[in-house]
Amino acid sequence: MFESKVMNAFIASRSNFDMISDSLDKEAVSPYGLALFDAIKSYYTADPSAESVDVEVLKVALDRRFKDVPRNQERMHDKLTEVLSVDTSTVNVVREVLEQKRAMIGTHLADALLAQDMDRIEMYLQEYTDASDLSVLDVGEEEFQGLTLDALAAKIEDGGQWKLAPREIGSRIKGDLRGGHCVIVGARPERGKTLFGIQFAAGFLTHGAKVLYIGNEDPLPDLMLRMLSNLSGMSEPQMMADRSTAMERAVEVGYNNCVFAGLSPGSLYEVEALVRRHKPDIVLVDQMRNIRSKSENNTQRLEQVAMELRNIARRHACVMIALTQVGDSGRDKLTLNDGDIDGSNTGIPGACDVMILIGSNPDFEMRDLRTITLAKNKRGGDHSSFIVAVNRSLSRVSSYGT
Repeated sequence: MFESKVMNAFIASRSNFDMISDSLDKEAVSPYGLALFDAIKSYYTADPSAESVDVEVLKVALDRRFKDVPRNQERMHDKLTEVLSVDTSTVNVVREVLEQKRAMIGTHLADALLAQDMDRIEMYLQEYTDASDLSVLDVGEEEFQGLTLDALAAKIEDGGQWKLAPREIGSRIKGDLRGGHCVIVGARPERGKTLFGIQFAAGFLTHGAKVLYIGNEDPLPDLMLRMLSNLSGMSEPQMMADRSTAMERAVEVGYNNCVFAGLSPGSLYEVEALVRRHKPDIVLVDQMRNIRSKSENNTQRLEQVAMELRNIARRHACVMIALTQVGDSGRDKLTLNDGDIDGSNTGIPGACDVMILIGSNPDFEMRDLRTITLAKNKRGGDHSSFIVAVNRSLSRVSSYGT
């Protein structure tokens, strides 16, 4: 029966499948359970954006697999009926599978320690660390019927409403960003992704938001210095020459409301664990492409990461901003489009509400200019391109010509 509860959890949520499918002891699963597991895996692999399994599609796939042996097909039907009918707490099922995984690794590690096998000790220590990083998702679906405008407005306000700064960008996004919204920012390497990330985070801080800045590429002290420069309006040499003034200015506009967390490079589970711990209004992931996932190729991995970051934003009612790379097609190109996103020009754009692409060429680079294109803008419909100026010493963005 526990096997059926596990399969039920896999059908109900991709997050459950991604978290514990590798931890499941396949040798303890029945043949029909394994067939169901393979069908669920195929479903999620074929559609990286799927958050759960369509049961009718699953039935068709299983019927096709067992069509030549009616008796086995009937038994597979019975197995699926059992799986779908079990009453289960998916959170507790996931927790139990993870506990079993950790216990098994602990046994192997103890054996390796007794044998003083350093290679196995190192391997099992890493496996145990990875397994310990996994956390049970507090997943709770919401359902509403007949919700009044007053109640709906209250729920929207509970999720926070935040303006994207600077004004040159925020004014083109009609309406504020709210909990559950996802923004993806793309640029070529060394063309300003982190600078814009710092600018966006600083803008939210000045409006009173709590920001979680997750960095998995640059050292955290570097990111913190850049944030201090932006908030204080002082370059790094100026800050070091007058540290008290720099700190006073930065704290006054929200510096202490920003949590910096480093991952190397990090997993989706670690990102969600940080969100659960700090309960931020805004989460900024720098960079998305470094986040690990279990997908089999790079395109699927990036699409899964983008989709799951959006799901994290929805589950925790926060705004998610993720930085990612633009591919070679965007090299020295001022006006970019979603086809220039590295690794996926369909799945990643589909996983966000707003996509901000940063274009540049050698001339713009020398003049500290960038072209911004709103490749996706569900919040306003404005897909225009426009020029902004960047101040690299302050990690700030401003109007062109000011």
